[in-house]
Amino acid sequence: MILRVENIRKRFGEKIVLDGISFNCDAGECLGIVGRSGCGKSTLVKIISRFLEPDDGSIFLDDRDITHEKNLKSIYRKLQMIFQTPETSFNPRKTIGWSISEPIRNFGIDAQVKDLLEEVGLDPILANRYPHEISGGQCQRAAIARAISISPKILICDEATSALDVTIQAQIVELLRNLIHRKRIACLFVTHDLAILPRIANRIIVLDAGKIIDQGEIRNVLDQPKSRLTQKFIEDYKIFFEGKQI
Repeated sequence: MILRVENIRKRFGEKIVLDGISFNCDAGECLGIVGRSGCGKSTLVKIISRFLEPDDGSIFLDDRDITHEKNLKSIYRKLQMIFQTPETSFNPRKTIGWSISEPIRNFGIDAQVKDLLEEVGLDPILANRYPHEISGGQCQRAAIARAISISPKILICDEATSALDVTIQAQIVELLRNLIHRKRIACLFVTHDLAILPRIANRIIVLDAGKIIDQGEIRNVLDQPKSRLTQKFIEDYKIFFEGKQI
């Protein structure tokens, strides 16, 4: 098992943000994490990524307890994140090629920027461009190239397609799905867009008020939700997006 999360709890002041969250994710598997705004999705991935400390519970990466690990470099050798707005995660004063090669240099990995760009469907000539000189979709592909450059065990995609138009979303989801399967990467895919999940996720967990209210195989949860709150979440989504198919 690549990632195992056990009984994670977190509160901010009097507010309980996460209340006993447990799940796992294995190599080649994509786990979707969904829920309404404020349900705890972002806090959860920040804790798993070691940006925040949990109040209780444990996180295991490759059977190693990283819950309070201080050597973050050893964690980020195996865990990489892809964010909603990749432009802000790149140094605006450095070329795309320089930014993609940064983790390669930091970890002493034998990889070529040209090959990485081609692997994510980009022309190697873009290595000489700056973030503001390429499109949002190209920038997200470059961010994916940077993330996979060190062959991580797990990718955390935090609303990685939310800022893209529908056509580019589909292309990025297809790219990620192929990389996950081919490289046997475990993936946490955090999104508010239920329609995307069947194209990439194997399983899903649904959060509400810091708790898992539903979980299981993607189609089982979307077609036959066990929780009334999940059913309401799906119905509200369809109403908001005017019957969009999931």
